[in-house]
Amino acid sequence: MNELRSWRAEFEQHLEGLETVLACEIQALKEARIGELVEFNRYKSRAFLALTRAMEEKRGDAADKELVARLQRLRDKLDENAAALRTHLAAIEEIAEVLINAIEETEWDGTYRLNASGGAER
Repeated sequence: MNELRSWRAEFEQHLEGLETVLACEIQALKEARIGELVEFNRYKSRAFLALTRAMEEKRGDAADKELVARLQRLRDKLDENAAALRTHLAAIEEIAEVLINAIEETEWDGTYRLNASGGAER
């Protein structure tokens, strides 16, 4: 029983750590603190590894309702994190498209024009 309590405390600590990293990353994305994302990715990788190892240690043991609820909260936080990352990626894609168009317009000197098929002609 002591072993289970010890494992449970360690598992809860890993869950809390991962939730904290996710919350910080979401906030950084909302505040456009892009330079921190690489470090958050490292923290998440380590946290997921530790959580996975702890789960593998007790594979096959029935999870109690409290632990299942805690894992659902983690899932909700992961969904929120994924949504924030998708929003950030969409913004980057939009900016890239604007830059590509600006570069193409700047480089065009009027020598060629696009024909109906999309090819260039003089």
